[in-house]
Amino acid sequence: MFDCRILISVFSGIQAACPLNDTQFFKPIDTPCNLNTALCDRGECNKSICTLIGKSECTLTVPNVAEPLRQKGIDREYLCHIGCLDSKSIMNLLQRKIN
Repeated sequence: MFDCRILISVFSGIQAACPLNDTQFFKPIDTPCNLNTALCDRGECNKSICTLIGKSECTLTVPNVAEPLRQKGIDREYLCHIGCLDSKSIMNLLQRKIN
């Protein structure tokens, strides 16, 4: 949660407070967060890393997952990777589904 905020406490003379919603304590937009798998956006780690290369994030899947992945020669870690598609690829996929 705090990947995209500069943790600092402010002491008013009476009590310390953490200015969590003060934008001056947000890390810059597009700062890598969540172990370099996402980007900061207005104090939150919720922007896709794919936007750095002008693409959209997608979910990696394996057809017919009932068959064990080992038999298909696919490493399970493959499904944990972040997939990025460009807009041309997305449009091509949509066209194929329509036709």
